[in-house]
Amino acid sequence: MRRRRRVSALSALSVVVALLAAGPLFAQTAPESCRAPGSGLTVDHVVIAVSDLEDTAADFRSLGFTIKPGRLHPNGLLNSHVKFVDGTSLELMSLAGEPTDPVAAAYADFLQAGDGGAFAAIEADPDRVIRVASELNLPAQLTRSGPFAWVTVDDSQYGPGGQSSPVFFVSYLARSADADSLLVHDAGVVGIGSVQLDATDALADMLGRLGARHCSADSEGEADSSVVVGLENARLVLLTDRERMNRRAAIHDVTLLGTSTIIVSQPVRLDETRTHGVRLILVPGN
Repeated sequence: MRRRRRVSALSALSVVVALLAAGPLFAQTAPESCRAPGSGLTVDHVVIAVSDLEDTAADFRSLGFTIKPGRLHPNGLLNSHVKFVDGTSLELMSLAGEPTDPVAAAYADFLQAGDGGAFAAIEADPDRVIRVASELNLPAQLTRSGPFAWVTVDDSQYGPGGQSSPVFFVSYLARSADADSLLVHDAGVVGIGSVQLDATDALADMLGRLGARHCSADSEGEADSSVVVGLENARLVLLTDRERMNRRAAIHDVTLLGTSTIIVSQPVRLDETRTHGVRLILVPGN
C-alpha cells in the first residue's frame, strides 16, 4: 500500500487557490464506454516543451506537483518529470545548449513560438505500429535507446504546411520503479484521463487500425471536427481542423484525474500562467 505524505493546511490551501484561479470547467475523462481494453494502446506521457526548466519546475511545485529530476541528454535536451501512480506522466523538456540532432532541433524550433504541449507519447508494440503505418503508406522510423524504443510516424503529407501529428509511440523492455514519494502530489493527481491535440485524419485512421475505439464527441469544448478515440487507460480528442494545425501542431488540453481527497467538487483548470502553454484540467475523484 502506498503511503501518503502529510500535507500542511497552508500547502493544501495554496493548491486549492491555484486550482480555482481560472474557475470551473466542464470536462470529460475517459469513461468506460470510451476505452479499448486489450488494445495494447495506452497514453504513456505528455511532453511539455519549456524554455526555462528550473522556472517551470518551480511553477509546477507551486501547483502541488512533485518533480522528479531528469538528466541531460547527449543531444542537449534536459528534462524533469511529473510521475503519476497510474503509470502516466508529464515530461518537462528543455534545451540546455545547442541541439545536436534532429530531435533536439525540433524542440528548438517548437520553442521559438513559446512554451507549450509538444508531444503525446502512446505506449504500443513497435512492430504493430510499423506494420499499420506501412499499410497506410506512412513512413515510420524505429529508434532504440537502452531499455526503451520509440517509433515516429510521418503523416505530414496529410497535415497543412508539412506538419505531422504531435504523437509518437513508445515501448519498454524494462521499467525502473519510482519511489512512492515521487508519485504522491499535494494536488491529489493520480493520472491522465484525456489529451486533446491537433492531428490528421491519417493518425485517427491508424489508431483505429491499431485497436483504439472510436467514440462520440460528447462534451463541451469538443469541436465538430474532432475525432475521439479511446485507449486502454485514457482517450484522445483529435482536432482535425486543418486551419488549427496550420497555426501550430500541439497538445492543448490534458485532463488529470484526481483523488477523492481533492476539495473542489467539479473540473477546474489550473492556473495557466504556471502550466507553460498547455491547459491542465483537474477532475476530482469520486
